[in-house]
Amino acid sequence: MRRLTLVICLLLATVTPVTAQYPSVRQGFWYGFGFGVGKGQVHCSICADQSGTDLTASLRAGGTLSKSWLLGGEFDFWTNSQDLVTRRSWSLSAVGLWYPWPAGGAYAKGGIGITGYHASDSVDVITASRLGLMLGVGYEWRIGKKYSLNPYFNYLYTLPGDLKFNEVVIADDARISSLQLGVGLVIH
Repeated sequence: MRRLTLVICLLLATVTPVTAQYPSVRQGFWYGFGFGVGKGQVHCSICADQSGTDLTASLRAGGTLSKSWLLGGEFDFWTNSQDLVTRRSWSLSAVGLWYPWPAGGAYAKGGIGITGYHASDSVDVITASRLGLMLGVGYEWRIGKKYSLNPYFNYLYTLPGDLKFNEVVIADDARISSLQLGVGLVIH
């Protein structure tokens, strides 16, 4: 976590003078990717999830509706290995990004999609997947005519549903959540 914070601070220090040369212009097709840290977790009446903080990745692409609105799709992934258990959480969502100040880079993001969870110790497997919601905020600093540096924060949370242990339902009130803090690159 300290490394990511240091990288973000160094990038912000070098990017700020460059951003004045390239105004925020949103038009046409865009895509981006990012990496960071995060935590995925299962919540239910019988759950005692001990997930830790580990790596996340994000891919997104879409089109421009106006200077204030982008619409697209996003894939987010989190993985964690500890105590001989590997945990993974993923989400595939339709997202809308709203820029309240069209000339600036700050945005709020909302989305809906499918979220899944998988935990395995190479013998037993716990799985869940269901409809989920995404909320996020971020900022796009222009670092070139077509490129933006994008620090972001995402929160994903699902509706309750079945949690399976080796394909047998063991709980019907399981929810999946994920927090992500990352830095990405957006190509406009």
